[in-house]
Amino acid sequence: MAPDPILDDLTIDGFFDAAALAIELHDLFGRYATAVALASDGAVVDLTVFTEEHAEVDAALDWAHCLVVHDHRVERLLLLSSTTADLEVLAEQDLADYRHAREVFGTWDVEVVDWLQTDGDTVRSMGSSGVGGWAGDPHR
Repeated sequence: MAPDPILDDLTIDGFFDAAALAIELHDLFGRYATAVALASDGAVVDLTVFTEEHAEVDAALDWAHCLVVHDHRVERLLLLSSTTADLEVLAEQDLADYRHAREVFGTWDVEVVDWLQTDGDTVRSMGSSGVGGWAGDPHR
């Protein structure tokens, strides 16, 4: 893959970096979903954003699957998406989807670190549900 000068200096070192990116993408696109591909040091390998009618986490996971198979720099994935749901209530289906993604990508030794959902003001972390998360993040 050709280097992307926009991604060259972009790193996500923990929850706060991820939450800031989730809100920024919401500000830019409104409705979106993405699976941010990360190298072991937090460097962003790929950031493909799905918008409008394609703004579903399943589309982002399908893209991430293709990327993981072909780019061995990817060691972690971070799912980000916008939502209009009440962020105070954890949707059991979302949690089940997050767990499933962790299982599937784990077979390729790729960790799905977290799935952050945002309405543009608030961010909810699936990793804070006790599954996954930002191990060793001093800000969490």
